[in-house]
Amino acid sequence: TSVWNIPKRTADEGDEPSTALGKNVLYKSMMDCELVLRFFAIRDAAAGTTKGSLRQIFDRTMQRYSSLSEPQVAIMKADFLSAITRTTAALGYNFHVLPSNQQLSRPLYDAILVAAHEQQGVDLSNHADEIRRRLADALANQDEYEILVGRGNTLESIKARVALATKILVG
Repeated sequence: TSVWNIPKRTADEGDEPSTALGKNVLYKSMMDCELVLRFFAIRDAAAGTTKGSLRQIFDRTMQRYSSLSEPQVAIMKADFLSAITRTTAALGYNFHVLPSNQQLSRPLYDAILVAAHEQQGVDLSNHADEIRRRLADALANQDEYEILVGRGNTLESIKARVALATKILVG
């Protein structure tokens, strides 16, 4: 919620969402749910366990994970929370904000989170300044910018995006 400026969950959210939450575009459109789905879909695509267009990858990911057991859900939840916690601890909550126009970038968010998940052995916090510098440099480079936030949603562009994000995180 903090990464995407979505109001925090309330105890009775399921029955009566807060006014602030009800007005939030990401919440109203269920984009908050898609942002979590994107992590798993992009992770699987980068690992080569799924293919197709981004929409097909999302659909297949939802189908593949729709009947998980509670222990499996707990593992996936831990994977997601670990990636986002490690990333925000090192880079802050605005790691996916484009410096040129202050827009929030879903492709950049996807790539950085998946790269952080794949590089669990890397201490991001101890290298935060270097990572921020490499990210700023990549976003200032037109070719790398296009890879990180471009409109390409092919499997190849997704893999290239995650590969570049990995290079940014590990040097």
